[in-house]
Amino acid sequence: MRSLFVFAYIVLLTSCVTRGPVASVPASSAPADRAEEQGAATYYDRNHDGAVDLELHQFGCCDRDWALVDTHFNGRYDLKIHWGYGLTKSKVDLAVPKSAHITSGDPPVSVAW
Repeated sequence: MRSLFVFAYIVLLTSCVTRGPVASVPASSAPADRAEEQGAATYYDRNHDGAVDLELHQFGCCDRDWALVDTHFNGRYDLKIHWGYGLTKSKVDLAVPKSAHITSGDPPVSVAW
């Protein structure tokens, strides 16, 4: 039994060594790479006053979607929501973009918690 454990440990170490180092992404990566890290951003006007109230970043997979929400409709994001393995909410204080293209229709997610 002990020799089986030693053999499994050697196989594990060998597989780790043969994979080699992981290539790092340079800090000055292309804008497309940075955009993919942010996800596809869409902007919504939930109360139809002409100003952005919801900035939604969707990745399409991997439970990485997140949003910035202006819950008080005062021109400042005050809530960040992350849909991962669980729902995470945190307070933020960021200005809402003035020149963003507002997507027509209702957002595909509910932020009324």
